Amino acid sequence: MTAQRSPGKMEKQLNIYWLETGDTRGLYQKFCLMECAARGEIVFRVRPQSAFAEFGLDVADVPLLKEGFSVFRAVQGNSSILVVLDNKDSFFNISPLIRKADLYFLGAYCPAIIEAKCFPEPYSWQTKMDLAPYRQHFRKVIEQFGDMFGKIVRSIPMPMIMHPPLHQSKGDAFSKRRFALVALGLAVDRWARHWHRPSFPLLEKAMFAIRYKELLALRHQQLECDIVAADTLWAWPEHRAHLYYEISRLSDRWKVLTRLSAPRSGKSWPERITPPMRDFVMEQLRGGQATFQGNFERLFAASRLNVLACGKHWGWRQLGYIALLCGTPILMDKPLFSPYFSFDKFTVFYTKDQWQELPDVLASLDETAWWHIKKKNQQVFDRFLAPEPVSRYMLSVVNTHFME
Repeated sequence: MTAQRSPGKMEKQLNIYWLETGDTRGLYQKFCLMECAARGEIVFRVRPQSAFAEFGLDVADVPLLKEGFSVFRAVQGNSSILVVLDNKDSFFNISPLIRKADLYFLGAYCPAIIEAKCFPEPYSWQTKMDLAPYRQHFRKVIEQFGDMFGKIVRSIPMPMIMHPPLHQSKGDAFSKRRFALVALGLAVDRWARHWHRPSFPLLEKAMFAIRYKELLALRHQQLECDIVAADTLWAWPEHRAHLYYEISRLSDRWKVLTRLSAPRSGKSWPERITPPMRDFVMEQLRGGQATFQGNFERLFAASRLNVLACGKHWGWRQLGYIALLCGTPILMDKPLFSPYFSFDKFTVFYTKDQWQELPDVLASLDETAWWHIKKKNQQVFDRFLAPEPVSRYMLSVVNTHFME
């Protein structure tokens, strides 16, 4: 790709060319880079997917440009590199795009796999049956891509979708004017992505900014309930069933709102749960599911504790990023991923087995402790995961690569 650059100081200015792939998971990083460009630190341009050849990609690579994978080319002076952003949920999904990449940002970076090329230590509740396909796929990943692991760098946990939920209800923070702008932005964005065309940058950036502002407003939610959770039995479903069983035991003392859904046809289903647990799951699926009034994200931010079972392939759920942004206390499976900073800087509670810690963790979170944890976690988020530090980290890695 040939970039137009003025002489002198601008010769060394970094130019970022973003390939529009229709990926929604990479929109947060896109927003981060757009904000950086607005500050005059870089030049940012969006190219349609039809321009894939300008990025050094072939026709055979186009099907790989799918949800969870974004691509941009960084140009500085006479040098350029291809960067892949992998926002999938685990090493299970490392893309063949790594063969074309100079840098590969992996949100599910696991040191045991990427650095030591060892299978990660499983959770205590996982069985040989659970792990067999993952061990097999691990060997396949090492065989296919192991010699390219030097391209992989740490990233951030899978971020939230930057499309706002369009639900106006009583007390909703959207004004009619802002709501109309978001609706227009979404319509244009969907049309653009359908045709693999860049949307209007100013409108898209405005939409992202509104979304992020509304997310930050969730930090001010007052404590309303104790647990708000919605899940589908689609990934290690026995573990999720145990979580909802433990939550149900709290309903006489705590205010809980839950919704549990069956997996789609052909997807995983509880296979090794006891008859009483199966009866509980079936009862949950038949009825008694909470109807979440208003914005689910608002209720999630107003709960005493966010509970996050690991996603498919040990993955990180996008809802978890909102929990980090809001600072709400979290009880979760200890993540295998390792972002570019120590995740231990957040105050997070980890389950050691099957969520037996749940009542004790809840009991420890009086309103004073809740606000204290929220404030601390928000500070950690703003230091490492807000748009400015994310773009600063990404560009520092890119610039370091140019200096090698």
